[in-house]
Amino acid sequence: MNWLCQIIINENTGQILINISIALITIFIPVAISLFETSKKEDDFSSLDRAVILDYLVEGKMILWELSLLFLPILFWSVDDLFARFLIIILWVFGLHLAVKKLKNVYGWIRGNRFHYRFSYLDSLVIGLESEDLWRSVWNAKDINSQNENRFFEIFKNKVNDAFLRDDIIQIRITLKLIQDFEILVNKRDIIFLTSKGNVFPELLKWHYLSWNREYSNLGNNDDIDKFIVYSSISSTLDQIFNNILDRSINGNFSYGFFILIEEHLILHKSDKVTKNSNDYFYIESFLSVFYSNFFDVIEKSNQSHDIWEHYFPKVLKITEENLKQPFAKYTLSNYINWAIEKIRDYDNEEYDRDLDGVTENIFPSVEPIFWGIMMTLLMRSWGESRIKSLIEKPRNLGLVGRMFSWSGSIGDEIDRDNIFEKVRDEQLQDSIKLLCKIFPTEFSLNKIKEYIIELESLEYPDDERRELYRKQILEYMKLIEVYLTKK
Repeated sequence: MNWLCQIIINENTGQILINISIALITIFIPVAISLFETSKKEDDFSSLDRAVILDYLVEGKMILWELSLLFLPILFWSVDDLFARFLIIILWVFGLHLAVKKLKNVYGWIRGNRFHYRFSYLDSLVIGLESEDLWRSVWNAKDINSQNENRFFEIFKNKVNDAFLRDDIIQIRITLKLIQDFEILVNKRDIIFLTSKGNVFPELLKWHYLSWNREYSNLGNNDDIDKFIVYSSISSTLDQIFNNILDRSINGNFSYGFFILIEEHLILHKSDKVTKNSNDYFYIESFLSVFYSNFFDVIEKSNQSHDIWEHYFPKVLKITEENLKQPFAKYTLSNYINWAIEKIRDYDNEEYDRDLDGVTENIFPSVEPIFWGIMMTLLMRSWGESRIKSLIEKPRNLGLVGRMFSWSGSIGDEIDRDNIFEKVRDEQLQDSIKLLCKIFPTEFSLNKIKEYIIELESLEYPDDERRELYRKQILEYMKLIEVYLTKK
């Protein structure tokens, strides 16, 4: 401790400390100038980098106070009190430590180790008014390697989750803007990256549920009308991003991951609802309405449509007698009807509707397409004086071709193809009739079927062979339904 005592009692110590401080500032000034010159360039991360330099590396709000510790305490070195001089040295050493720390950070920044500081700054930042510009500069940046981008998203995810948790209206408003800008990243990233487990899409689905839950929880609350509006806007933004990813998944070369995550999300929130004023609002009903509003229109245009329907599309969403015991298929049915009814009503258009026919055949996997197309047309079409007459005389735009099927056997086996075909067709017809009467018991009651049969038998088209054959086909179907309902 003798050396410390010698420093304290030495009158020249003050001047030495001043000289060291001046030397340090002499080094710091050109480095700082170089730092700020670099930050003026409008390049990737421009807004973020300026904030990192000013608020994190240099700490602009505190720098004058911190640097003053290198000079102000020494002005009192002339006092004779040894304890006071000891305190002066402690303050000066603390100021020296802060200055050296700044130089170290600035050196690390200039030498190119910038992502470390960017991550640390964003990680420490609470969502505020400046967050929008900072994160936009991140998503607009080009040529970021996937590891760094994953780290940015990890931080962003934590900030958004924290904003949902806090439920503060100011932070939620800013979060809305952040999510809107986040679509920049979604648009430029590979669909495999987006829809892999642990990456972007699972978090988007999580936020979709959270925003929906908050939106409906605030529904009708006059005191929370602002929150309702903001959460509703977040939901709309996420709907848009969701449909963007859906389009890219279906039209790209990788859709497996997308549908796996969709199915997991549906199962996770199978029973989730919000009850307001004795009304129950179910999340999956809302979610599937968003999903199907786009899916039905794009699936048949994809060159992956067969694989999607056969292998990727969640089986629980298809409409079968067994699936109707679960809510998923029921919501699929309501969305299908809402989508198909406008197409079927357009019966003056004699063109085959590929989208309508393809979706119908695959969403009802067990039905016989021709029978089902006729019955859906009968059910949903606008008609004049007679529904049956309209069905026969107006064109139909779905169910024009039966379902393809295959069989297996050894080479050389004699196969009665006609018998196999008839057997499969009869099974499909029985499944179709059973499903039809289960879904639409009122529209296809025994009394109505009998009325249809009477009307069909009263009609004749002797001068139009095509219509006459069609009338007989419909009559055959109605009698099959009558038999089923009579035995039931």
